[in-house]
Amino acid sequence: MKATLSQAISTKLFVSILAGTTLEVLKQVGSVADLITLQCKIQFGKLCEVITGARVIRVMANTPMLVGAGVSVYAGGHNATSEDLTMVGSLLSVVGISEMVPEYLINAAGALAGCGPAFVYIIIEALSDGAVKMGLPRAMATQFSAQTVLGAAKMVLQTGKHPAQLKDEVCSAGGSTITGVHAMECGGVRNALMNAVEAAAIRSAELCPKK
Repeated sequence: MKATLSQAISTKLFVSILAGTTLEVLKQVGSVADLITLQCKIQFGKLCEVITGARVIRVMANTPMLVGAGVSVYAGGHNATSEDLTMVGSLLSVVGISEMVPEYLINAAGALAGCGPAFVYIIIEALSDGAVKMGLPRAMATQFSAQTVLGAAKMVLQTGKHPAQLKDEVCSAGGSTITGVHAMECGGVRNALMNAVEAAAIRSAELCPKK
């Protein structure tokens, strides 16, 4: 961690609030803290009513940050300064990637990055199940499945190529991969994943009181 970041943190009472925290607790914390980051579904309009003595930043992070591969988004509000936003962004970047977004994108980002790991775990499990069905031992199937997803993700991030282009590079004419891709399309995998992100975003909005 850079010295300037450490110095910035040392000059503030920095409080991070997790999802499920009641408004009464937020009100109490806001009376003593300098800067509050919130991993909760409460919009700034409502926060302004209960937190009057602190600057507030809304944060959405995901569980892969536990292994240094997280995705975090954050939005500034309630008098948050550019220094505050820079500090929070730097902190979040220690455990993955972070991006500042307008508050109205928090739910969409949360549906993809926050809920997404659960969707990917299902994909990993399903790939493993398919391999087990075809005779591969479970432990080996799960390891290969997880590593395949990790490797494919790195190909997208490091090559900068569109996922469709990378897919085409694996699919030879009349081969086993394109046959498997056709089976996935027939099974509605693409639609299911798109619908999952949409449903999660809509539900996040429903759980986020505006007033």
